[in-house]
Amino acid sequence: MKVSFHRFILSVALSSLALSAGFAQETPTDLPAESALVSSSPDIWYDIFAKYVEAEYALLEPVRSLNHSFSNHLKKLVSSKQAEGNLAEVVEITEAIKALDNNKTPPEKITGSDLAEAMTVYHEALNERQGNISLSVFDLLKAYKTKLEELSTNLTRDGDIETALSIQTYIESWSEAFDSQESLAALHDPKMWGQINWDYVEAAVKEERVERIAHRAIDKTTNYDLSDQPSVLIGLKLNFDDIYQKRVVRGLQAIFRNRNKGEVTSDVSPGTNKEDTTRRVIAKDGYAVGAVEARLDPYVRQVRIHFYRIVGKQLNPDNSYSTEWYGNWPDGALEEKVDAGTKIPVGIHGRSGAGMDIIGLVVIKDA
Repeated sequence: MKVSFHRFILSVALSSLALSAGFAQETPTDLPAESALVSSSPDIWYDIFAKYVEAEYALLEPVRSLNHSFSNHLKKLVSSKQAEGNLAEVVEITEAIKALDNNKTPPEKITGSDLAEAMTVYHEALNERQGNISLSVFDLLKAYKTKLEELSTNLTRDGDIETALSIQTYIESWSEAFDSQESLAALHDPKMWGQINWDYVEAAVKEERVERIAHRAIDKTTNYDLSDQPSVLIGLKLNFDDIYQKRVVRGLQAIFRNRNKGEVTSDVSPGTNKEDTTRRVIAKDGYAVGAVEARLDPYVRQVRIHFYRIVGKQLNPDNSYSTEWYGNWPDGALEEKVDAGTKIPVGIHGRSGAGMDIIGLVVIKDA
């Protein structure tokens, strides 16, 4: 009976951990630690695991309650759509219900108008609840992981290598969920808002864990602009020129926040650089360049910058602000955008010939 009860506790915990990781993780189906620990050290396992499950279950009650209420709402909605004969929305709503029943987040972008409105309200409520509990859940996960590591160490000292290895396998199987919860917790931790993890930036640039992204297909002809010191892109120096009696953007220069030197403006520009026709656009403290929009006809004519909040090893696009459009050009130009998402920007790149036709960002790959 004890073994069966432990298996039940394990299944409950795995479901709740999927909740705590933001519904983004798949629950592992094979955990060697479970059978090894339950058979060899059930009392120790229960003492650590049950306390963790009980605490986490209580923390996640607001999310479970929301999912239950929303699932009931969707079941009523799917009945009405079925009565209308609306097959497309019936399928869409049914998939959302299945996701909720499997502790996963239903997609935010939905085509059905009634479901789209309900989904928007649901995601707003979900984000609020996750924000309120994410720090507590992460602290709990850290404590649980520490307890398991201590148990593994003690078992190793006692000569029970097989069980110790099983625990390590179990810990590693949840590393992705743990990292996901760490990122989620950071977004809601005021101590992390606006703080750059300089060790992370320095290691990523040194190891060349960076990539170029742009608003269109790129090749090796684009010019790089990376600082030779650990730096984050916090602004752009816009260089203007007059074309057809219109003041347009013809070049960009990176403005970095450097770990050692503070604010630094690059000497490199993908386009025209006339000192008497420039404008420096710098992020507010704690923000970095998250996205750059351009209006092209066919070359870049106008630029708008979006700044995202820095949160340690990532950006938070949900906490952002935008500039005005810089440059002057008639309506009708093609609008394109390069967006770093959550990735930390460490440089720019671009291409310029008769005019600048590519604007890109250099970002850390694994943010």
